[in-house]
Amino acid sequence: MAVILQSLATGTPTHDIAQSHAASLAAEALIPLALVSRTARWLFVPTLFGMQVGIRLLLGPSFAPMLICYLFWVPWDKVGVRAAQLVSRQRPAASDTEATPIALPTPRAKAA
Repeated sequence: MAVILQSLATGTPTHDIAQSHAASLAAEALIPLALVSRTARWLFVPTLFGMQVGIRLLLGPSFAPMLICYLFWVPWDKVGVRAAQLVSRQRPAASDTEATPIALPTPRAKAA
């Protein structure tokens, strides 16, 4: 009944709301697959993170401890390797670090 009232109030068709409810329930029910499947990990973890951020922005309740738990899904070893590659790529070569002399203008003599 609440779905029908909401669809009448917002002008959104009922089947769109039902599909979004079904999709969110499916994502929440299938999240344990992320423990054993890399594909599920790439699909469900960002989906549920986005859902929690959306709940925070639209409805107000903060799930800060739950959002912190998403940090455990980050492969920090790969992040460290990638960061090291980026730093080594941006580091200048040894010949670029040598100081080159800069010619300063000489002061002009005052005319008497």
